[in-house]
Amino acid sequence: MKVYIKDKLIGEKDLISWAQHDGSESKEDWIVDIAEAVLAWYDDTTHILISTSGSTGTPKTIRHAKESMKTSALMTASRFGLKPGMMSYNCLPAKYIAGKMMLIRAIVIGMDQICVAPKLSLSLPNNLPSDVPQKLKPIDFAAMTPMQLSATLNEGPAFIEKIDQLILGGAPISPKLLKRIQDLKTRCFATYGMTETITHIATKPVNGSESQEAFEVLDGVMISTEDDNLVIKADHLGDESIKTTDQVRLEGETKFVWIGRSDDVINRGGVKVHPAIIEEQLNDAISHRYIITAEGDDESGYKPALVIESGEEPYKDNPQFLFTINALDKLQRPENIYFVEQLIETPTGKVKRDINLYLPKAT
Repeated sequence: MKVYIKDKLIGEKDLISWAQHDGSESKEDWIVDIAEAVLAWYDDTTHILISTSGSTGTPKTIRHAKESMKTSALMTASRFGLKPGMMSYNCLPAKYIAGKMMLIRAIVIGMDQICVAPKLSLSLPNNLPSDVPQKLKPIDFAAMTPMQLSATLNEGPAFIEKIDQLILGGAPISPKLLKRIQDLKTRCFATYGMTETITHIATKPVNGSESQEAFEVLDGVMISTEDDNLVIKADHLGDESIKTTDQVRLEGETKFVWIGRSDDVINRGGVKVHPAIIEEQLNDAISHRYIITAEGDDESGYKPALVIESGEEPYKDNPQFLFTINALDKLQRPENIYFVEQLIETPTGKVKRDINLYLPKAT
């Protein structure tokens, strides 16, 4: 197992020494985060503390047993056929669970790993050590956010198609991105998981002939619902079931279709309106990033509002946009549309939906 970080090649035996010195003293935060993750994994404690990103509320710290994290890594290896000596690619921040688990998977499984700065548009480093073939065999396994995949594809598919299997998480995959990836050679998978579940507990193929709507849980994971919200039970996650705020439809004992987050649901006069369903209907009419979120309403309690990361000009007289908005069901139709310079994200790239972040400031 070897880790490639910028111009350094570090074998597993040297990881701790590197983390204590070069990694910890780096002037780049993403490298310091990797060093801290390495030191935490190899110290004599039995658990690791991990911060959540705060996408659904105040960030919190969760304590996971290292043995549970090892089991999670092996479950992923079983699902994707990962073996010692394969090449992985880590472009996610090691401060959070997704990037941390990519590193731990490499250590536990014995995979090599190329680590790069967690930015939007990705590529192979220009200064890989000389013993790494510049053209590389296909990267066997990588993880990205949908935004990273989209931004990287804007530069062309060449780098992405070096990857054999690519898992996507952190946010839903937009219909536009789904269309773009259908003809890729790379096998792409959506994942379902969170910090509490030590990353993904379910995956689904999303491109090519294998594409499917339902997530399938990893071996050893059991699912049920409570008030249509997904409930997860797995031995490596402890005795207590994890009750999520994700509304799903079960398809047998091992599969489910994700509908939306119950804490995103807009209660419009007693009727549940799912932002994810509205967003999908608007996809072809809006070329910029956007969200549907809840806005207070004197009559119905809450109503949908549309926030677009753009100026008003492309949309105010756009026939397709206006037609699509007016064609929505009355309860789904946003009464107010806000144009903002930038949608606000968590450190892991999830868009914050609090309407108060986007309302015009009073003067």
